[in-house]
Amino acid sequence: MSRSIIKFFLFACLIPQIAWGEWGKQLSHDELSKFSSVSLGFAAQDLKSPISNFGHTFLIFHNEELEADSIVLEFTGKAPTLTDNIAALVHTVPGHYSLTYFADKRREYDLENRSLWIYNLNLNSDEVLRLKKFVHEAIGVEYPYDFSQRNCAWYISYALEQAQKVKYEKEGVFVTPLSVIKWASNSGLILSSTFEPSTQLRALELYKTLNEHDQHIVQDYFAYSPRLSESDAADQVGHSISLIAEYRLPREADASLRGTYFNIKQHFRSAAEAAYKVPDPLFSNPSGLLSFQSVGSGGIFTVSPGFIRLENEQMFGVSNASVEALRTSIYASNEIVRLDEFNLVTLEANQPTSYLVDGFTQMLSISYKDYQRLIGEKYTEEHLMFGRGASIELFGVSLSAEPVVSLKDIQTSNGSYAQASVIGRGKMYCDIKFAVISAQLMQAVRNDSVIQQEGSFNMSHTFGKYSLGLAFRLVSGHMFYKSESGIKLSVAF
Repeated sequence: MSRSIIKFFLFACLIPQIAWGEWGKQLSHDELSKFSSVSLGFAAQDLKSPISNFGHTFLIFHNEELEADSIVLEFTGKAPTLTDNIAALVHTVPGHYSLTYFADKRREYDLENRSLWIYNLNLNSDEVLRLKKFVHEAIGVEYPYDFSQRNCAWYISYALEQAQKVKYEKEGVFVTPLSVIKWASNSGLILSSTFEPSTQLRALELYKTLNEHDQHIVQDYFAYSPRLSESDAADQVGHSISLIAEYRLPREADASLRGTYFNIKQHFRSAAEAAYKVPDPLFSNPSGLLSFQSVGSGGIFTVSPGFIRLENEQMFGVSNASVEALRTSIYASNEIVRLDEFNLVTLEANQPTSYLVDGFTQMLSISYKDYQRLIGEKYTEEHLMFGRGASIELFGVSLSAEPVVSLKDIQTSNGSYAQASVIGRGKMYCDIKFAVISAQLMQAVRNDSVIQQEGSFNMSHTFGKYSLGLAFRLVSGHMFYKSESGIKLSVAF
């Protein structure tokens, strides 16, 4: 593959994208006239989708209750492909406000295993009228959308500003849905809240309350072709079977099995489901990280102005996810000061497989690295990586493996060239009482790759906003092997 093609793929996504054609059929804004109340909705994070890593906010127009014909106002970007997703991460894609029925959104999010929070807003009739007028003017208009700032959360806050004239103040590099909810709460906009757990969460929460014997009864029931039979199972066991059948029903392709799941769902539903308290979404405010790692006679200074650890109630077992932007590492010693690495954006998500949970691991990274300090000759990479694989949990340790598509633009003392390849990546992560331990190893598939293996091991303990630990890194190729280790101190700001 030619270097010019790789360069085009690497950086075409950094220029503005233009959308042509119509957005598709939408509800008319005239339908909002029959509603007198507005609520703010939040859908939990979808870690499988890079542009949904922060969750999603939207407005719901309704009356006293969330009626079947309640209408949702949301803002979305046009990012149907991986290239569009990357463009939204590093620049802009077109976006627009749209209207849809809440019943449809509720079903869509449940199929994605995303719970919903609904916040009833403190808006009087004049403010609701101003908001409807804004919607009337905004529908059909194209706006610039990006992942970090002008995103769904920012445009929903902008709509609320038109109603109540209370300005949203951005914190840090990212605008997140949860920061908008926090702003609405601090501004007195929220009157009350309700929580709608996903069917997956309802099924798993009840399943986890069963003892080991009863869990085996539930698992055995679905181990082979599900059948409808009279059962003397305890109420909670029967209700657990019912919820699992309800979870599987819309996801089953076989029509006869769907009928069986429906009958099981109805047959075993004998116990009343416990009411859910409204949990607070886990606010993980954007923060910066500053760190220093000792390396031989020098050290690596790293600043990351935008870092968010993603967490929600839908993450099960030893799972972890984060988003980081603009991480810059500089190596300094008595002899030299040089840029060691610049990472435009990194998204990491890992969810081990467990009962009713389809595990996965995923990463996206756009970076620049200078390896001269490590291999003794000029060698830099502009690197785009995207990988997706499987993850399991063993004895409290998450183990994952994934193939990673790698596109590089390489500069050496002998010239420059482009390289496309697949890299094998293995990862380990555990969070124990005294430390977080993580390790990864990337193995090149191509024999002509200068760097064949690159790995790291990190162990750290966090106290307050500080973190202290050990860091190890290795880089090797056909003619060299280089490793380095040192103490690493980090502070959040």
